[in-house]
Amino acid sequence: MIKKILAAITLLGITAVYAQENTVSPYSFYALGDVKFKGTIENRMMGGLSVYTDSIHLNLQNPASYGGLKLTTYTAALSYTGLRLKSDNARESAGTVAFDYLSLGINQSKKIGFGLGLM
Repeated sequence: MIKKILAAITLLGITAVYAQENTVSPYSFYALGDVKFKGTIENRMMGGLSVYTDSIHLNLQNPASYGGLKLTTYTAALSYTGLRLKSDNARESAGTVAFDYLSLGINQSKKIGFGLGLM
């Protein structure tokens, strides 16, 4: 029985969960929505490059980079999106805050590491 419970928890833990993100875009009404970048701040700052490896930064798009970690590393991010709409007779503004990711990278040995996270 314990094995079945552990197997169920493991399967639930490794499945991807897709949910609607809060948005204030007028295009969301037409099901176009906004494109959301999947990666860390470091990946965004380098134009989406996901092949780099570093001893102190996590690269969520390249799991092979966990082997190069020297220390246990964590990273988390929130994002804020503000929107102002203006017409001839009305003015509106809105904003949303979204949780982007929380991740932990652990160095197990000299060339082996693993990561845990929520995106």
